[in-house]
Amino acid sequence: MKFLLVPVVSKLHDHRAVGEVLLKYHRLLDSVVTDMVGKVDDISKIRELPQDVDAYVAAVLTGGTEHLITELSRRNAPMAIVAHGTLNSLAAAVEALPLLKREGRPVKLFMLKDNVSKKVEVFLKAALAYRVLKGSKIVLVGEPSPWLVYSSRQLSALRELLGLEFIKLSTDELISKLQEVGDAEVSELSRFFMHAELVGVSEDDLRRALKVYVILKSLLSQHGSKVLTVRCFDLIRAGTTACLALSLLNNEGYVAGCEGDVPALATMAALNSISGSPAFMGNISWVDGSRVLIAHCTVPTKLVGRFKLKTHFESGVGVSIEGWPRRGEEVTLARLDALNKVLRAGRAVVINEGPISSYACRTQFLIGFKGSAELIVNEPIGNHYVLTPGNWVKHLKYLAELLKLKFQELAGS
Repeated sequence: MKFLLVPVVSKLHDHRAVGEVLLKYHRLLDSVVTDMVGKVDDISKIRELPQDVDAYVAAVLTGGTEHLITELSRRNAPMAIVAHGTLNSLAAAVEALPLLKREGRPVKLFMLKDNVSKKVEVFLKAALAYRVLKGSKIVLVGEPSPWLVYSSRQLSALRELLGLEFIKLSTDELISKLQEVGDAEVSELSRFFMHAELVGVSEDDLRRALKVYVILKSLLSQHGSKVLTVRCFDLIRAGTTACLALSLLNNEGYVAGCEGDVPALATMAALNSISGSPAFMGNISWVDGSRVLIAHCTVPTKLVGRFKLKTHFESGVGVSIEGWPRRGEEVTLARLDALNKVLRAGRAVVINEGPISSYACRTQFLIGFKGSAELIVNEPIGNHYVLTPGNWVKHLKYLAELLKLKFQELAGS
């Protein structure tokens, strides 16, 4: 992460007064930026700033800086504009901001108050997610699963919204590579699961599932990507599944989803970037007032207290994960819908600490919101929602604003 603080100042200013204000910016913002430059009073100095920046923080020290704010916003990174209450700082900020909004720049205005560091810190994490999403290279192994009749229609909208680059591979290519991976290549990985409880899963099943992991990780490396989704049900005909592979990849910091669901994958990438934790993509299995049941077979093992390895729920083939959630843990549930231009999210608490139904996918999170979560069924935007530990609702609100999406908060959380 690189968040650069850039103090902007007019050439005509009171040096003593500006120095006093700059000290206040340092006191309140040094903890949330990673670097800073000296006072900038000329566009040529803006153009000399480093390009490898995830977000800029423009400290507007004086009036007469509208041209500097505008130039800084055009450097292809989100920007927090921070104005203070003297020296015509705010006047410059509110003159520049509507132009930047009309140009579609990812900017946000903040006031230099005692609580500004918390607000800017939240914004900067959202800005990082924006940078991660914009122009991402996504590996698609197979087309979206045929039952994703709504989600599969979002690829063009997501490409337009996020500038995504899709690298399309076939599941036949993945299946053919299974023969090329020897048992020795997965022997070390197999030892990692030596003490795991296997239910209906043989050692040969485990080795085959781990070979899928080796291949998918190799494909990501080969194509210079960290984001992947796979039409996983195609693997059943090869006697295996991608569930374990996706779990392991998410554990390692990749973003790996199933069924070729790209909207869910983009949501996973956003939450992973903001939270620093893996994200779990699950089916909406049930909604009852404030309670929602999310279930799937691919949970990253880092997100659960303990786990068992079982066969895939629908097919009884391969290896999946039955994870046991941490009861009482705070989580965020979210989904992005590029067609309706909506980002929906809410904060909930995990209610269960183990599977609650034998008729749902292996890992089940029963979560409770403060209010009704019926919006999920009253105004559906697709099946798969994404869950990750922590409360990241404020961050996602900023992300929605940066992406020009409508934000919908679940259950008034």
